[in-house]
Order: sequence, then C-alpha cells, then structure tokens
Amino acid sequence: MRIAIISTPAIASWGGSEVLWAAMAEEALSAGHNVAVSPRHDLYHPPERLLALEKRGATILSKPISTGTTAALDQRAHYRQLFDPKPDVVLISNGGGYEELFDQSLLDALEELSVPYVVTCQLINEAGFIKEKEREAAAKFLRRARHIVYPARRNHITAERHLAKALPGAVVLHSPA
Repeated sequence: MRIAIISTPAIASWGGSEVLWAAMAEEALSAGHNVAVSPRHDLYHPPERLLALEKRGATILSKPISTGTTAALDQRAHYRQLFDPKPDVVLISNGGGYEELFDQSLLDALEELSVPYVVTCQLINEAGFIKEKEREAAAKFLRRARHIVYPARRNHITAERHLAKALPGAVVLHSPA
C-alpha cells in the first residue's frame, strides 16, 4: 500500500499532531508499506523523528516556500510529485483550525487524484469563527473525507457547530500523548 501524509502548516513545525502521524508512518513502514510525507515547514532544522522516518525508507518532500505569482504553481508541482505514483490513501494532518484546509492546490490535487483521504483535526478552537464561504468549502471537504479523526468528542461537536453541518465520517481517537 502507498500512503501519502500531508502535515498542514501551523504554529510549530513539530507538535502533538506530528507525533500521531509519525507513529502511524512508523507502523506502516514496519508493515512494508510505502510512505511519502509532506511535512510542515521547519525554518531551522528537520526534527529527529522525521529524519528517522527518512532513514527507514519514507520519502520526505518538503513544501516549497514561495510567494507571489509562482506560489500556486510551486504547490501544484509539489502535490504532483507527492502523489506520483498514485497513493492508495492520503492522510491530511491538520494541526490547526479550518483555515489550513483551504490550500486550493491541495484541494485541486485531491479532486484530480480521486483517492480516499482521511483528515485529522487536532485543534478546534471553541471560540473560532469561520466565514460563510469558508464554512461551505470546509464542510464539503470534510464530508468527502473517508474519515475525520478528532482527539476528543468535544472537538467533533464543536466542528459540527462551527460548520452547521453533521460530519458522519467523524471518529474520535484519543491521543496517547
């Protein structure tokens, strides 16, 4: 099986959400699966655990840091490379709120790819606000996911309240950390 992991940008380059997907990647590699990872940016140095995954055979494809008119083209090229060959499943590890899910290049690549994807949503701010246009896009994206994984039932309830939509693919997987 080929698994692609995308860790969305947030405040820190390595936190609780990275611990979870890295553990899953280690298990997958031990079981003989192919793993490709698109980690968050780290402006200083790659985390030890990420380097260890690479040594074990995971493909690590850093996201391009670009701005201006070439940013969207750079992101599309990045996802094309991550998804070649086509993965059997994509894990999108979303450490922050909904705004990280609006990378149009990622949304386009997932739609073009047409493979199942799973989204983990670690931090759902109780007082969060989401604009109407973004609410519809986030709800559509999450409802298309094979599963949406939350670390607590409260996160799931809060997300449904924010989006004003039921998320039937949601599961709660308590974080071991």
